Amino acid sequence: MNAFEIVPPEEGRGQKEDIVLDMKDSALFNQSLEKGFAVLQAFGAEHPSMNLPEIASAVGITKSTAQRLAFTLEAWGYLRKNPQTKRFSLAPKY
Repeated sequence: MNAFEIVPPEEGRGQKEDIVLDMKDSALFNQSLEKGFAVLQAFGAEHPSMNLPEIASAVGITKSTAQRLAFTLEAWGYLRKNPQTKRFSLAPKY
């Protein structure tokens, strides 16, 4: 099976998840970008704001990786940082 072949979903997962898992085997898959998206997805109703250790724990990455990703996402306007609390939250992106 090649990385882009559509396969029937496994028990407990949907077809989309299976396709993404298969694509991760491709040399074209960018793991850094995946981690950046994981940071964004970690925010939500239960976690509207997080500090670096919380981001690292939620995503399963090191604190230094969380810092680099959060800094970059803030620079691109996807996150905003409260300078007093040092907590990040999603920024409205138009």
